Amino acid sequence: MVDQNLINYIRDQLARGYSVNVLRDYLIRYGYDPRTVDEAFRAIYTPPQQKSINAKNLILAVIFIIGIIGLVFTIINLKQSTPKLLDLRSEPVNSAVEPGDDLEFIVEITSQGSSKRYDVILKHELIELASGKKISTKEESTAIETSASKHVTIEIPGTAKSGKYSLRTEASYDDKKAVSSFTFQVVKKGQEIIETCDDGIKNQGEKGVDCGGPCKACQTASCNDNIKNQGEQGIDCGGPCSRECAEEPTCNDGIKNQGETGIDCGGPCKACKAKLPKMGMREILEKVKETAEESPEEAAEYCEQLSSYNKDSCYRIIAEESGNSNYCSFIESPQKKDSCYFSFILKDDLSVCGLIQSENLRRSCGSMGNLAQVSNIIGEDGEPNIEELKRLFNISVNLTQKSYDKIDIIRNGMNSGASDEEILMMLRMQINQQNIGYLNLIKDYIREGKTNDEILELLS
Repeated sequence: MVDQNLINYIRDQLARGYSVNVLRDYLIRYGYDPRTVDEAFRAIYTPPQQKSINAKNLILAVIFIIGIIGLVFTIINLKQSTPKLLDLRSEPVNSAVEPGDDLEFIVEITSQGSSKRYDVILKHELIELASGKKISTKEESTAIETSASKHVTIEIPGTAKSGKYSLRTEASYDDKKAVSSFTFQVVKKGQEIIETCDDGIKNQGEKGVDCGGPCKACQTASCNDNIKNQGEQGIDCGGPCSRECAEEPTCNDGIKNQGETGIDCGGPCKACKAKLPKMGMREILEKVKETAEESPEEAAEYCEQLSSYNKDSCYRIIAEESGNSNYCSFIESPQKKDSCYFSFILKDDLSVCGLIQSENLRRSCGSMGNLAQVSNIIGEDGEPNIEELKRLFNISVNLTQKSYDKIDIIRNGMNSGASDEEILMMLRMQINQQNIGYLNLIKDYIREGKTNDEILELLS
């Protein structure tokens, strides 16, 4: 028995003005068995068995015919408002291409609604499947009445990596869209291409993707084969199928579809964010440290999932491990942000001086002119040139090489309003929690009015 959905579809297309031959060729091209198609046409055109009719039935028949004629004229008058429906197909001419060469493919567009000529915008997107990144786009327009076929080329960037890619074509018309895509390979020059029946690419004489030709037979097209074929508007919906299609899947519909590896990410969409490991904070920050040098972007995705307090420490780690001061700007705490920038100043990077918010630190950074001066005042024995230190930091106290000097530097720095970072730098001490604690302890003793000897005794 012939599928009633197919019969209804053919009747609908005949009513819209398509010829029998065009419809028959179209259905066979999309996978329908020729005998099934012919049986459907016979079911439509086979006249019913003649029965004797009386005058009353004849009058009703005439009224019915007149009504049909009126309906035809109404359809003709409303033809301009007939909805436009497109079927879009794309197939590669070459399934493997080298960087810098052109990918060639055929785009076939068939109008299944209005037969009036109208324009369609075609947008072609080249997507790297491994990362989900869009690496090239091309846009063009074409006019269509019933069907159109275009030979399209798009250049593969010379920097494209070897691997699988997707070419996604989107046809836009009115407020509607139709989408088609196929997979192909980018290979290095001279690389041997091994075509198989499970590479996800239509090649080696296959009739479909990994089926037909040397592979297993392709599944007969139907309305429940989970494949967009036979003129369907979507997978197993629209066209000859009775089920209406939902809206075209997108990268922001909140659904894991169209080959995505997560909800609205991966596949043809942007890469999915790295998931935060299930471990303690110390282990997470160690993971960030390991990742930051090779992939600071991935490490930053971990930071985004942390609390504000831990997030600042996380970005500080990325900045230091990657050597990129830009990550300091993501730190929310002004003091921690300045401390992050200052770590780059101590590595001779004065370009961040203007980004420091603390006026004292910024002034100190500017007065140094070039941190190379600091290394120049350190002698071969590892001890500083005291007179040069006094000149560089404008220290007025008499310095010797004794422990008194450190206390006097701290005392002098406090009197001049210097920050902890500035004082520690004068002392040639690394800025960390331990040294800041040591500094604050001495500052407390100074505030209490203790002498250098008393402080040294308390520290001993």
